[in-house]
Amino acid sequence: MEHIVNLHIERLPEGVYLATSDDVPGLVAQGAP
Repeated sequence: MEHIVNLHIERLPEGVYLATSDDVPGLVAQGAP
C-alpha cells in the first residue's frame, strides 16, 4: 500500500530541518543534513 502526503520542510536557524504535514496531523520530523 502506498500513500502520498504533502510535506512542509523548513530549515531552522540551528541548521536542522523540520518537516510537518497537514495530511498527517501530529507528524513532526526533524533531521540534520
